[in-house]
Amino acid sequence: MISQANSKPKVLVVDDEPDNLDLLYRTFYRDYKVLRADSGPAALDILAQEGDISVIISDQRMPMMSGTEFLSLTATQYPDIIRIILTGYTDVEDLVDAINAGKVFKYVTKPWESEELKAVVRQAMDTHNVLKARTRELTRTLRQESLLNTITNTIRSALNYRQVLQTIVDTVGNILEVDICLLRPFQDEQLPDEGFVYQKLISSGENEPEGTSEPIPISLPILGQTVWETRELLVINNVSDDERIQSDDSLSDAFADANIHSSLIVPLIWQQKLMAVLVNFSDFIDRHCQI
Repeated sequence: MISQANSKPKVLVVDDEPDNLDLLYRTFYRDYKVLRADSGPAALDILAQEGDISVIISDQRMPMMSGTEFLSLTATQYPDIIRIILTGYTDVEDLVDAINAGKVFKYVTKPWESEELKAVVRQAMDTHNVLKARTRELTRTLRQESLLNTITNTIRSALNYRQVLQTIVDTVGNILEVDICLLRPFQDEQLPDEGFVYQKLISSGENEPEGTSEPIPISLPILGQTVWETRELLVINNVSDDERIQSDDSLSDAFADANIHSSLIVPLIWQQKLMAVLVNFSDFIDRHCQI
């Protein structure tokens, strides 16, 4: 079970003064998971080790590396992190340049008001969540375009109908990084026993040399029982919790026999006609099935 502390958004605070680090920790530890660093280099090490940090709060005047120098180094590698700087002196030329370049979200003067700083961090969190959502959406869109382009190009190079179907399965399975991808053509108003399968390479031995992995044989008849005619996209995140499967004993048994924990069922429709059903399986761990 994920602890409440681990589920909190992460805030990295950077200051060479221990008292300031303690104060920042006490200010935010109830709402966020607070990581502390006493210098820019130490903070860079934490960023390399920790994942998904939402906000950085850094002091400006520090030895070895100023706050703006440190935050500038994070801007390219961690673009979604929101950066806040604490400054207590009047020479703000570097600070203004950093803000104008988009490397600093806001600055807060020292000594800071606790509630003011909390409000700035809340605003930074909201901005981070928006940026993260947009990045996910952009990544999803680019991946979809890449998938479509790859399938189109491979289909054009295929020599016959069976090769076209196998190329679709191989391309989708490889790009989506699923354990198994199965395509069953829909012919004469039914799904025939024939299917086209992609399976991720799995090493069959601990001491096997790299590059010699082979697919573990799978049972097409068993997998075929977990595929049905549908004209809607079906997402099964957890077979044991899915009412559609658990309410049908034969279907539930089929998933159990195939040891499948999650599945994505995609109908392939052309001119309003169902042409095939494409299924992606994850967590397929039964390595003893035979074709």
